[in-house]
Amino acid sequence: MVFNVPMARKSKAIQVRRGAHSELEKRVLRKVTLRIVPFVMLLYFIAFIDRVNIGFAALTMNKR
Repeated sequence: MVFNVPMARKSKAIQVRRGAHSELEKRVLRKVTLRIVPFVMLLYFIAFIDRVNIGFAALTMNKR
């Protein structure tokens, strides 16, 4: 994160806030990743199975 603070006013307090902010971001990204990534992988797997199934259906319909 970038803070718009003049150079004369930069202090350790802002650096601490920046560190806390990045810690919060890490926790949020971890939670989002742990909840969304498995769901997206499941959707990807279902789409793959569906695509394979359509491929097999097309092959069997072309044989007739």
